[in-house]
Amino acid sequence: MPAEEFGTLLSDITSEPLHWLWEKRIPLGKLTALDGDPGLGKSLLTLDLAARITTGRPMPDGTPGVSGTVVLIAPEDGAADTIKPRIEAAGGDPSRIRLLNLIKSASPITGDTFLSSFTFSEHFRTFVNTIKDTLPVLVILDPFITMLGSRISAYSDQKIRQTLSLLARLAQNTNCAIVIVRHLNKGNSQNPLYQSSGSIGIIATVRTGLLVVRHPSDENRRLLVSIKNNLSEKAHNLAYQVIGNADSIPSIQWLGTDRSSLSSLLSKSTSLSPERQAILKILQTADHPLGPRELAQQTGQDPTYLRQMLRRMVNTGDIISPNYGLYTIHDQISPEIVSSQNNVAPPTPPTPLPQI
Repeated sequence: MPAEEFGTLLSDITSEPLHWLWEKRIPLGKLTALDGDPGLGKSLLTLDLAARITTGRPMPDGTPGVSGTVVLIAPEDGAADTIKPRIEAAGGDPSRIRLLNLIKSASPITGDTFLSSFTFSEHFRTFVNTIKDTLPVLVILDPFITMLGSRISAYSDQKIRQTLSLLARLAQNTNCAIVIVRHLNKGNSQNPLYQSSGSIGIIATVRTGLLVVRHPSDENRRLLVSIKNNLSEKAHNLAYQVIGNADSIPSIQWLGTDRSSLSSLLSKSTSLSPERQAILKILQTADHPLGPRELAQQTGQDPTYLRQMLRRMVNTGDIISPNYGLYTIHDQISPEIVSSQNNVAPPTPPTPLPQI
C-alpha cells in the first residue's frame, strides 16, 4: 500500500504563523462565536468591527486593524433603515460590505425569478461561491441559528458539527474570519460555554468564543469577555456603551479595559441591589483595597449593615477580601497587599441585624 495512504508526515508540512483579525479575540482563517442576551448590542458590535475593517482603522483596544471587505448575513435587521445607517454612523464604507440576506432563485416550473431568505440548507453553495469570489476578511452570521434552515437542526450535534466543519474549512481556505452570533438560552448554568443556544458542538468547534454581558455595577455599560481561546491567552475584558448620534442612530462607544472576573459577571451580581452596585462601583475605581469605613463614607451607607453586606458579597464571589477587613474586586491583588496583612487592624465586629 502506498505510503501516502497512511496520512501525512508532520515534517512534510510547512509551518505557518497564526494571523489575527483582532488580536487574541478573532483569528483569521477560523471560526469565532459571539454570544449574549438580546438588547446588549451584539449586532452593533459586529457592525462596529465591520466599519473598522472597511476603512482599515485600529481595533477597539488599539491593536492594528485589517483592511478588507465584509460579507454580512443579518436577516433580522432592515438593510435600508438599520444596517446601512449604522455602518455609516460607525464611520464605515458601505461599498465594501456585501449583504447576503436574500438570494435570487428561479422557479423550475415557470422560470420566474424570486427572492428567498438565505438559509444554509438551501443556499450553502451560493454562500461558498460568494466567499471564494469576493474573498472577504470578515464574514458575520447574525444570528446563526435562524439561518440554518429546515434540514439542519440547531440541536443536532452531528448536523451542527458537519455544517461548522465545512465553514471552518472554507475559512481556512480563504483566510477569512467567520463570526457566529448567538443568543443565550434560558438555562441557569454558570459555565458560559453551556449558556448559548444550539448544540454544544458550536462552541466546541469554534476556536475562540466571546461573550457580551451587562456590567455588574453600571446598567448603561456592557462588557465584551473572552470565554474561549484555543490559540493564545485570553484577552482582557473591554467595556462599551451604546450611544446615539444627532439622528438617534446608535453606535458603540468603547470605554477601555475592565477588571471584572468572569465568575462574578456570570453570578447573581448581574441583578445586584443598588447598594451592592454602589459598593462595586467604588471598588472598581479604587487603586487599592478598601475597608468598611471608607466604603461607608463613599457610598453613604450605614456602616453596620455595610459590613454584613460585604461578607455576603464575598460569599457569593462578587468581591474578594485579600486581607482581614479589606475588600476589592478580582484581579486587583498585589504582593504588597499580601505582605501587609499583619499590619491591618481588625474592624469592629458588626452588630447582628434585627429579626423581622
